[in-house]
Amino acid sequence: MIDISRFHNDLKAAILARAPVEIDEKPHPRSSPLTLEELDHLEGLLCPHFSNGASGTTGSDANVSACNLEQVLIAKPDLPPRYCAALRTFGLTDSMIPVLDGLSTRRIAQNQITQVVLRAFIYLILLFAIAFYGLVLFKSKIIPLVDELRADIALAAGISPPETFGESAWITLIVATVGIAFVSLVLWMSLGGATKIAMYLGGTHYLRCRVSNSALRTMQLLLNAGSPVEEAVAISCELNAADDVVKQGIQAAAGESNGNEQLNSIGDYLEISANQRLAYMNIAAPSALICTVGAVVSLTYCLVLFWPVITVLHDLTRLGG
Repeated sequence: MIDISRFHNDLKAAILARAPVEIDEKPHPRSSPLTLEELDHLEGLLCPHFSNGASGTTGSDANVSACNLEQVLIAKPDLPPRYCAALRTFGLTDSMIPVLDGLSTRRIAQNQITQVVLRAFIYLILLFAIAFYGLVLFKSKIIPLVDELRADIALAAGISPPETFGESAWITLIVATVGIAFVSLVLWMSLGGATKIAMYLGGTHYLRCRVSNSALRTMQLLLNAGSPVEEAVAISCELNAADDVVKQGIQAAAGESNGNEQLNSIGDYLEISANQRLAYMNIAAPSALICTVGAVVSLTYCLVLFWPVITVLHDLTRLGG
């Protein structure tokens, strides 16, 4: 018999503990974790269909058979597929460990690779902030002195005064561009941009390794509980929101494995591969971001600072001539 009440109570405890549990079929960086209100709504849709013939109880307090659970899930196609997969996994294994792992592994992995990129982004935000402050100070304090010097040089050379930097549009344009870039970077980060960058810098491989390992462990438990191979693969992939690449890997592992020992070896390999990818990202991702974006900002900043000096030297050559 399946204790539906324990299933929902354990899920609620995980949510209250701020576990990143999610039931979206296709999670994305901005998707929200499962809330108590959403879980109560799902429980309300599911539990009225159960009844305990021996005690006469109905709803979430009823212990139901696996057959009855499957009939209700088939009759309620509007329930989220991952929620249904979680119920099936709990019913077959009588454990919440694979359920919580399957509903949270993807989000935990996303958070880990996002933190890698965020550390580099914090440096870039500080770089943009310092550059913006420096450019504003340069335009308000230094540029007027350079303009006065160039005007004196032009007067001594007997030529018409050149256009002042204070009146030049390109200085204002660069200052405005740096300010807009700073604000845009902060907004983009808050909207999941860091996760998208992390996915391009090796996060996709890491995420698939983590999801594959979780789905493989779940499939192994389902097989040990007597579930057919096709059903175990389908439930474990649905529970972990596996993409097509992960599904193909799980199907291949299920078809070629000769028992728990080989599945454990595949799981260990996936765990090692994920750890190696995360270690690589901790070095490569910040370096790539700092070297590219930081180099562009530094080059632009140097050109802005030294261009007035170059123009003054040019004016001095005209004075000598």
